[in-house]
Amino acid sequence: AGAGWPWPVFCNPPLLFGIPKEFPVIWKAYQHYLIQQNPHVDFSVTMHMYQDLTNLTNLKNGEIGVSIESVDSIRSILSLHSNASL
Repeated sequence: AGAGWPWPVFCNPPLLFGIPKEFPVIWKAYQHYLIQQNPHVDFSVTMHMYQDLTNLTNLKNGEIGVSIESVDSIRSILSLHSNASL
């Protein structure tokens, strides 16, 4: 386990996401580097999704028309985390 937070944490810090592109990869990293490394912290996850948003264009990253994760896909992944809602 990692060193964790250097101070006591008395709140539930949220995990913040942008538009969920490659969500399984991002979620796996959050679990490994944040949640599992800080078992004393009660993490909660809340996401707001736009039903009409299905792809993403990010010219800075050279991404044009990239599919984002569906609500059902994200819901399935987050269902394994007890404090997650969508």
